Amino acid sequence: MPSKADFMCKCGCGNNLIHDDVVTLCNEIKNELGETIYINSGYRCKTHNAAVGGVSNSQHVKGNVADISCSNLPKLKKLCKRLWSANKIGGLGLYSTFVHVDTGSHRTWSR
Repeated sequence: MPSKADFMCKCGCGNNLIHDDVVTLCNEIKNELGETIYINSGYRCKTHNAAVGGVSNSQHVKGNVADISCSNLPKLKKLCKRLWSANKIGGLGLYSTFVHVDTGSHRTWSR
């Protein structure tokens, strides 16, 4: 099960302002998926967010997001689309190697 520590900024600064509802959402996804999920990116400090090309008002900086992956990405995408349709996910971004889930406004995109 993902714990709050898994969402710490990846730059090594030690900051972790992730919101508990994101941790809860990822645990719900993991439980419904029935397999391990990996937190590729959660909270990002402003410096790290800028270094990876994130927009200044990113949900990462606000602590509202997780970029997740697993060994069966098509299954993960299908589950997250269903959860988004049920309004359990705010923002849903589908990428080639991960899925972005956040607790912001209800929107979706693919890249």
